[in-house]
Amino acid sequence: MLALLSGSALLLGYIMFDVHYFIRTIVVVSYCSLRTKLLGKRDLMEEDNYLGNSFFYLFSSFSFFYLFFFFLLSLLFLSFIFSLLLSFLFFYLFSSFIFSLLFSFIFSLLLSFLFFYLFSSFSFFYLFFFFLLSLLFLSFISSFSFFYLFFFFLLSLLFLSFIFSLLFLSFIFSLLFLSFIFSLLFLSFIFSLSFFL
Repeated sequence: MLALLSGSALLLGYIMFDVHYFIRTIVVVSYCSLRTKLLGKRDLMEEDNYLGNSFFYLFSSFSFFYLFFFFLLSLLFLSFIFSLLLSFLFFYLFSSFIFSLLFSFIFSLLLSFLFFYLFSSFSFFYLFFFFLLSLLFLSFISSFSFFYLFFFFLLSLLFLSFIFSLLFLSFIFSLLFLSFIFSLLFLSFIFSLSFFL
C-alpha cells in the first residue's frame, strides 16, 4: 500500500512536470516569435532544439507509462500472493490450535484416570469425565466457530483488498492515460506553434 501511494505521488509529480514543461515551452516559443517580429530574424537552431526535446519527452512518456503500469501490476500480484500466504498461515495456526485442544483432551483423560486410581471412586471419575467432555465440546464448538469466522473475515479482507487494488489501479491507469493524451496534445501544440510562427 505504501508503494502504491508512493507511485501515485510519483505520478502526480510527473503530471506537474508535464504542466511545467508545457508552460515553459509556451513561454519560450512566444519569446522566439516576439524576437522574430522585433528583430526580423528567426533562431531556427533554438526552435529545433526544443522540438527535439519534445520528441525525447514523448518517448520518455511512453516508456514511463508502460514501466509504471507493469510496476503497478506486479505490486497487485505481490499483494495478492502475500494475502494468500497470510491466510494459509492463519489456517495453519488455527489447525495447530485445534490439535493442541485434542492433545489437552488426551491429557485430561489421562488425568481423569489418575484421579480414578487415586481416589478409587466411580462416581467421582464419571462426574469428572463428563465435566471434561462438556468442556471439550464447548471449547471445540467455540474454536470451530471462531476459526470459520476468522477465516471468512480473512477472505472478506482479501476480497476487499483485491477490489481496492483494482479500483486504485484503474484510477492510476486513467491518470496515466490522461497524461498520455496531454503529452500528445502538448506535442501537437508545439508543432502547430512552430508551423504558424
